[in-house]
Amino acid sequence: MTRIFDHKNPDLLMKAFINEKNGLLAFIQPLIGQIAYLNKLQDPNLSFTGITHEYLEAFTRNASVITAFLDKDFKAIYSSPSWDAWLKKHLSPSLKKLPWEDLKKIPFPKLISPFPHRLKLGLKNNLKGRSVRFDLIDYAVLNKQTRSIYWESFPWYDKNRNLLGIMAFCKDITQRQKIFLANKKLHQCNEMLENFSLIFSHDLIQPIRHAANFLTILQECLPDNVKMQADVAHALGAIEKSLEQVRTISEGVALYCKKGHLTVNQEPVSLQSVIKEVQKSCFDDKKIEINNLIEENIELHANRVCLLQLFQNLLGNAVKHADSDKPTITLSGKRNNNFYEISVHNNGYCSSALKKRNLFKAFESSRMDGAGLGLMICKKIVTAYKGKIGIKSSARKGTTVLFTLPLLPNHSASGNSTVSIQ
Repeated sequence: MTRIFDHKNPDLLMKAFINEKNGLLAFIQPLIGQIAYLNKLQDPNLSFTGITHEYLEAFTRNASVITAFLDKDFKAIYSSPSWDAWLKKHLSPSLKKLPWEDLKKIPFPKLISPFPHRLKLGLKNNLKGRSVRFDLIDYAVLNKQTRSIYWESFPWYDKNRNLLGIMAFCKDITQRQKIFLANKKLHQCNEMLENFSLIFSHDLIQPIRHAANFLTILQECLPDNVKMQADVAHALGAIEKSLEQVRTISEGVALYCKKGHLTVNQEPVSLQSVIKEVQKSCFDDKKIEINNLIEENIELHANRVCLLQLFQNLLGNAVKHADSDKPTITLSGKRNNNFYEISVHNNGYCSSALKKRNLFKAFESSRMDGAGLGLMICKKIVTAYKGKIGIKSSARKGTTVLFTLPLLPNHSASGNSTVSIQ
């Protein structure tokens, strides 16, 4: 319901605007009405409508927002500089060469082509005495791009309830809408990746594990004389290697698709116990030497499963890229404020060309048979704990992966021991 200015009770009108939740701009109507009424009391010869128009013009001319006062034919009687600048950007091609004074004589809906249908209906409702507000109106511009605006407009009456015109206000929210849509799309992509991860884990990783288990059973059932045959041994080895590679890629993709649950269940974790567990389960039967210089009492604040995955990938990478049949992997570290900086060194060399390709990206590998997910997973785990990870490599000194992990609170201050690679 439209409220008409009542000079006898302006406060009531203010409350009515608040209750109807009109836009902020609507409050100028009772304000200017009250000013006109007070001026009229001081000088009865003044015109209420004339005073109203004076203040309307002053307000719109000096407003920093996109606003205009339209007459009943939708022509802009008064407009702010922002309105003029906004309108000039969206004029119909056939009107661009006309002088600005001539454009003011043309109704607002005819200046923009195509004029938004919702906006046209809104202006018609203003003439019927209804206020309108649109949080979002999309419309096409000349280059076929979509622009977005917020719009509000309301009828303006004189003291005799005669319609004087329409006060209109709009705000270009194109950039805000683009950000909103981009965030919405990102959220949908994250959900899709999370769902894909669950399906992927269930429908592919589990069958691969079953196949690996059955391969182990088959190997145990085969007679020794059959297993010793060159072609059988080669086939079993190839199957085992292929299953292992597919499992690694599958688990890596599943982790890559997770939205970020890597920091759940943070707990005190002994760094030495993690390294020793990985060494025992993955590298005890291999001809490698692990030179562990990490302090014994280092306690990290992280998820133990994630740390096992991290060190398994890093040590596995170090072994694969070492330059000898019996590689030596050196682990060292030092405290750095609330973090512990760890280095994993091997005597292999990562060329500048490979480093420029950013080996921490998914599916980037320096080996032909590499999945390119190991270091990506390492980076995802480290950055999840607000740590940093990087690679230093030279032909003379070998390759060192440096990364930081959070120390257990109150543990970072204890001790100042530092061990590092020279």
